[in-house]
Amino acid sequence: MAFHYDMTRRGSCGLYEYLYRCIRADIERGAVDPGDRLPSKRALAADAGVSVITVEKAYAQLAAEGYIQSRQRRGYFVSRLPGAARHASIVRSVADHDLVRAAHAGSGARVGSSAPTVPSVAASSASSAADPASSLVADFSWPVSNPGVASGLWSKALKATLAQESDRELYAPQPSQGSLRLRRAIAAHLSAVRGMDVDPGCIVIGAGAQILYGQVAQLVAPLGEVGAGGNRGAAAPWGGVRRGAAGRQTTARGAGAARRPARDGEPRPVIAVENPGYSRLSSIYASYGFDVRHVPLDAGGIDIDALDASGAGIVHIMPSHQFPTGRVTSVTRRYELLGWLAGGSERYLVEDDYDNEFRMAGRPIPSLASIDVLGRVIYIGTFSKSLGSALRLAYMVLPPVLAARYDAALGFYSSTVGVVDQICLARLLESGDYARHVNRYRTQRRQVRDALLAALAASPAAPRLSVEEADSGLHFVLAVRTGATEAQIARAGLRHGVRLAPMSRYATADDGAPWDDAAGYAGAGASAPLPGYADTMPRFVMQYDGLSPEAVPRCSAALAAAVLETAR
Repeated sequence: MAFHYDMTRRGSCGLYEYLYRCIRADIERGAVDPGDRLPSKRALAADAGVSVITVEKAYAQLAAEGYIQSRQRRGYFVSRLPGAARHASIVRSVADHDLVRAAHAGSGARVGSSAPTVPSVAASSASSAADPASSLVADFSWPVSNPGVASGLWSKALKATLAQESDRELYAPQPSQGSLRLRRAIAAHLSAVRGMDVDPGCIVIGAGAQILYGQVAQLVAPLGEVGAGGNRGAAAPWGGVRRGAAGRQTTARGAGAARRPARDGEPRPVIAVENPGYSRLSSIYASYGFDVRHVPLDAGGIDIDALDASGAGIVHIMPSHQFPTGRVTSVTRRYELLGWLAGGSERYLVEDDYDNEFRMAGRPIPSLASIDVLGRVIYIGTFSKSLGSALRLAYMVLPPVLAARYDAALGFYSSTVGVVDQICLARLLESGDYARHVNRYRTQRRQVRDALLAALAASPAAPRLSVEEADSGLHFVLAVRTGATEAQIARAGLRHGVRLAPMSRYATADDGAPWDDAAGYAGAGASAPLPGYADTMPRFVMQYDGLSPEAVPRCSAALAAAVLETAR
């Protein structure tokens, strides 16, 4: 019977996590219907023999993932998951799926790993004022790492690595994918924190996310749908045959199979990215010859209808903490995306999980890769948020088919990360020092965030401020109710010593132009809401990685002064 659970069977699982898993399983297998009301927190707590706080945490996690919805003064209700039945049928038939059989056959292939970094922000005209950087109280426009947060940990680990590891371990040639020891350590880490069963042979280590994005582009370019420049049949499949200009056959093998940028008149593979989104990501894919389509978001994540209409065969998203909106892709949308993948034999999804370790409330949102049964999700993770971007350490987990393709087509590359750094990171993961560091850093950042939000709530500008998506990671969105534009508020902020990042900076218009060039800044006089929003309220991406506790009072006072200065 739904909502009745024997908590004595939880084994080593925590009470709230076990309760959350039981309710989620009931919803996924259809034991309860969409719209059904969940028991009250007190009733379920009494039935399960747990505290109300345990039930509250389980409900909060289910709501964060989109399995249930809270209705004011009425309780919690089961959400509709339109893709769940289709996904279940895929699971049942997966043993007969040709692609999956091929993937399992090639699961022993060697591959590399990488991880994405937080998007960079180009300085706007407002940010390029003559004020020296030293006069700033806070800079929210860039993911500034806190000096010393990880330097002590890394310095100690590096010294131990050089002193204790053998020369053979540190100086022997490594495969293109990176150190096998590190790949094994990452696989164990992903199993523990993301629930992913990963073959180390499908992991590739890279010197930052941008290196990995480029490698993904080379792997999937021959598979993408073709843009306006030609027809899909003109794109040779991987390992297939392409007709040259004189009718000669050229075989795509080895290094020659890596995709070069398309020339004029040639077909271009189509990739979809989120809008608003990471602008550098679009530039990287465009440099490899992709036709980049900017697909708007809605409350549940990337708009699935717009994705279908884009004609893309590849989509790159950040489902656990979208940059810059901070939104979490709902469970409904995740099933819809899996259904979209099943709708084409050569579709792939890039899951960019750049700061999954820093969710500030509840447990981490399950990754799409952990429920992918078709072998179509490319998972990218990074250590830049936890250890600092200066170390340039990232990884990707490839589906087995693409892992084999990487080995055949890109295996000639040398690993882009030094062996000593790879072994040092492996030791941190193996010893548990990395996990302890992440827990400490998350707690520290949560305290800074809480202090900043409390200070803003107590400021004179509080009635004009709204905070959005504060629990998903190391940035939140600040919406401002004034008669001013984003640009005017940003200039006022800079005068008071706070640099802000307008949300419009990350949006793209329908014609591919930057939003602020095509439609004006959000706020007073804006011609249209930003993609993914229903209003023209000015919004700012608040990246608080580098904010110190001591700076919080001055920072909140400066923000309040800037907002009140522009109020009309």
